[in-house]
Formats: sequence, C-alpha cells, structure tokens
Amino acid sequence: MVEFIEESGMNFIVDNSFYIEKSPLYAELNAGKNKIRTVEFIRYLNNDYFEETLLFVEAKTTFPNPNNPLAENLERFDKAICEICKKFTHSLSVCSSILTGANNETSAEPLIKVLSPPKNIVVFFVLVIKTHEISWCKKVHGEIMDKLPEDIKHIWRPEILVINHETAIEIKLAADIGNE
Repeated sequence: MVEFIEESGMNFIVDNSFYIEKSPLYAELNAGKNKIRTVEFIRYLNNDYFEETLLFVEAKTTFPNPNNPLAENLERFDKAICEICKKFTHSLSVCSSILTGANNETSAEPLIKVLSPPKNIVVFFVLVIKTHEISWCKKVHGEIMDKLPEDIKHIWRPEILVINHETAIEIKLAADIGNE
C-alpha cells in the first residue's frame, strides 16, 4: 500500500522517506533560541526519473509571481527565495547529522536503511508550488541558484528542481488521489 504525506494540499508519495518537519529531532532542535527551518521531507529515489537521488522536498501552496514588477512583490519574492535556500541548507545539515550519527532520529530509519551502505547519490532540492504556472518555475529556479550559499553549491553540487503540482504528479513524486 502506498503511503502519502499531505502538504500544502498535495499528496506526496513517501516510500524511503524521512518526514523531517514532523520529527522529534526537528522539535528538539527548535526548542532553544536557535530556530532551524527544514523542508517537508527527504526521500530517496531510484526510478525512471531519479537515479540514486536524495530529494529534499519543500511544498508551497503559492509563491510570489517572479514576473510581477511591483516593489512589494519583488520584496516578498526575494524573502521567499532566501527562506527556501535556508530550508534546503538546514535540511542538508540535519540529514548529514543523522547519517553520521551526530544526532539519533529513529523516524529516519527508512532513509538510513536505503542509504547504507553509502551510494553515489545526487542531491536534489525540490520546490513544488501547487498553483504556480510552469512558465514561472525557471525564474524561481534561477533565483534559488543565485541565492544558495556558494559553499553548499561547491561541496554538495545540488540539482535544483522547481515544479508545480501537475509536474510532481507526472514524475510520480506526488499523486492525484482524487482522480485515481
């Protein structure tokens, strides 16, 4: 039976996943003054679309239109991009801390099991925006690449994927439960 995580009105398939945002470790790390931000979940995939890939998936219902030139929209857009980059960076750190044993998180066992022994994994930062027009995704992608810290880009060499809900269903990252 296929299991799902419901985020931002979308149903994501979650085999070989770690629901980082709902984990006890996330709650523990956010108990102090130093707040961290993470993506919704991390998922290992090895299929027709993603070969030996670790996906860091962030879901949004909406996102500022990158083509709206109004100053307040540009400010909201820039802030949203910075927040996404922070979530990806923090999530990568939390995942690494679990995989190296610095933090113990039993809810990450499905992910740890498929990653052991270590593999040549491609890291993908995936932003799924439910209502986004596909034509806007390229600009969001470019802005994330520009704002992502240079050390993260240099060390991890992540791929960036910005898609809408329809594309997420096409590549079997999400499911259209209502139409199955």
